[in-house]
Amino acid sequence: MRRAILGLFIALGVLSGAPVQLEAEEATKVIGVLFVLTSRNVPWMQSFIDRMRDQGYVEGQNMRIEFRSAEGNYERLPSLAAELVALKPDVILSATLPGHRALKDLTQTIPIVMAGSPDPIKWGLIESLAHPGGNITGVTEFPGGSEFFLKQMQLLKELVPQATEIVFVWNPLLPHSSEDFKEAQRGAPAIGVNVRSLPVRDPEELRNSLDALDTPINDKTRAMLDESSALLLRYRSLIIDFAKQHRLPTMYNFREEVADGGLIAYGVDLVANYRRVATYVGKILKGAKPADLPVEQPTKYNLIINMKTAKALDLAIPLSILYSATEVIE
Repeated sequence: MRRAILGLFIALGVLSGAPVQLEAEEATKVIGVLFVLTSRNVPWMQSFIDRMRDQGYVEGQNMRIEFRSAEGNYERLPSLAAELVALKPDVILSATLPGHRALKDLTQTIPIVMAGSPDPIKWGLIESLAHPGGNITGVTEFPGGSEFFLKQMQLLKELVPQATEIVFVWNPLLPHSSEDFKEAQRGAPAIGVNVRSLPVRDPEELRNSLDALDTPINDKTRAMLDESSALLLRYRSLIIDFAKQHRLPTMYNFREEVADGGLIAYGVDLVANYRRVATYVGKILKGAKPADLPVEQPTKYNLIINMKTAKALDLAIPLSILYSATEVIE
């Protein structure tokens, strides 16, 4: 009987000229992506696409990416989040805390995967790391508390022992950035420095703030720490060029900044992070529930040094830092 029915369907397909699918093809999966500034052509987004392919999801075949960027305007994130939710995608990938929160306010059913986040428990996104408990999961960029920024400042102090002040470049539009700055302030006395605030909200303010920073060339009593938010990462050349011009030792978060001429970075590998995020998305597309996927925190931080920049700054890199480096760019 089954053969007779199958033969009938084949015959009907032949007579009608319509292709007959003996096995239903997998429906195209729709992935929403919400960024505050970054374009989809950056290396870490390509690593996401490559990892999705490894799991059987190929853009243009059985996967479609709906990409939205606020172009640096954080006020646009809620409306862009609403656009994505209205499309009813299978999963939404979100890259910044304001985006995570906007999406959480709009949907409790569409899975949301965080591509990095400050303490997601503190900011009300999940119940716990082991049991997120809702429709949000993913990865963080650094653990909560002051340890991360204290480590960055300690590395700077080791590089520039004479430094008594660290200029902290941060974005007040991010709800967690003010906390980051306060953590840096609290940790500063322990390593013998003061922290100076340099808040920037957009490229123009970044240019103006740097121009107004009274930094004598080759002042060995001052260093700078770039918080490396999406805004600062996008316009990193402004900070890198300023640091070179004023011979100002500067700490960054990401390898990309050091590869472009920055002195040193301590933080997660963005490319690796987005591969991890893609693994989460793949599991969800195959039926896993976000509530059951523990949120991952980094287990390893990369220490990247640009030796050419160090020589230009007339800095001798201590052996303790060189031996600890994940990568040395000559």
